[in-house]
Amino acid sequence: MKEYPPPPPTKRCPKCQRDLPLEKFSKCRRRKDGVQSYGGYCLECTNAYNRAYFEKHYDVLRPYRTLWMAENRSVKQLREAMRMAKKLETLQEAVRRQRTEQAS
Repeated sequence: MKEYPPPPPTKRCPKCQRDLPLEKFSKCRRRKDGVQSYGGYCLECTNAYNRAYFEKHYDVLRPYRTLWMAENRSVKQLREAMRMAKKLETLQEAVRRQRTEQAS
């Protein structure tokens, strides 16, 4: 009898009622399955909820956002520099891999 590998682990989103792979949920290192349990919504449902909340409470949240941006301009620039450095690293690694493949 042929043995098949176990199916990839999935989790049901309580909001959209779909069984999705674990990669579609927020990560949580403390949990055994490695994904967030509180609310347990998939990333798509979480993003939709956050977007709707921001639009509904825009008048209240806008001043806080403006103030944070003014006070943390250097933090934002640092995050952007780190993101670009990581992107450059990834590109350099891809070029190295391609050169070693061509050499062999």
